[in-house]
Amino acid sequence: SKINVLDYLELLLLSHSSSLRTHWSDQTMLSSLARLSPKARTAHRQLEVFRRSRRLLVGTTNTGSTYYDSQSGMTVPLHDEETVSLYLDPGASLSTMETDDHQSQSLITTLAEAHEAGIAGFRLPEMAKSMSVLDPVLIAESLAPDCTLFVPSPGMKAVAYPGNINLLVELQDSREIVEESISKHLVIGTQTSVGLFDTFYLDQDAIGIATNVASLIDKGGCSFVWLCPNEDDFCEDTIIELVEQLSYLDVVGPTVKSRLVVRAGSEDLVEECLDFGVNKLAVRNFDKTSLDGLRNIIEQKGKRLVSGHE
Repeated sequence: SKINVLDYLELLLLSHSSSLRTHWSDQTMLSSLARLSPKARTAHRQLEVFRRSRRLLVGTTNTGSTYYDSQSGMTVPLHDEETVSLYLDPGASLSTMETDDHQSQSLITTLAEAHEAGIAGFRLPEMAKSMSVLDPVLIAESLAPDCTLFVPSPGMKAVAYPGNINLLVELQDSREIVEESISKHLVIGTQTSVGLFDTFYLDQDAIGIATNVASLIDKGGCSFVWLCPNEDDFCEDTIIELVEQLSYLDVVGPTVKSRLVVRAGSEDLVEECLDFGVNKLAVRNFDKTSLDGLRNIIEQKGKRLVSGHE
């Protein structure tokens, strides 16, 4: 499709974004992308795919599941857009339940069943974590090693945790506070992620949010980036815009879209995310009807939903 001359010239610059990052801030790059016409932005995404493919080919070693990225000097996992994983994000429903030792064991059983049904990980809400009988370490140790438990970082000490615990830091106004929270856990080898859950933060400028996320990734954090509003009534266009802006980022290590976990809302939102290459979706429950509905959408896109223990 045709694009105007100014768009073409800017695309030439942006196609070399990996080298420009030395001279341009992420905000400058994303602002440039925002000025492009829809056709030019689509062309830029295609250029990014080509550029990453070329780096993979001229990089050195490709083992099938990883490749050596000559730009960063790292061995990077390949992003598999054709295989989709699900994560359980129960929201407030878990936070309000009555808890005792029996209920805690029931939760562990429920999570084990969810993993068997194909759920790859589980987000423990902040309020639920504060309940004395819901010990994150106990829950993590009761789960399969390949089932990730995402635990809110507040109150979690900088000590060694089971390998399937990933500490989830919520993005806030102060990036310095978030960086400090992430760094104190990274130094002892604990996996960390960043999440946007509050609609106040989700409604902020998408370019600014993407810039903050890029900075956190550059400092070594954010193995996952959660875009999962706590409320059921949220603006899906906001989520799509965030996915788009985050997908433009060229970061060291795995691509941003390979880190994204996006709340599965309407069919249109799921389809948009799949078109962008997002391969991790968060669901509120894992009943057969909900999973079958998602599976149909995913398969219609020519992709596959991961089943238990894959």
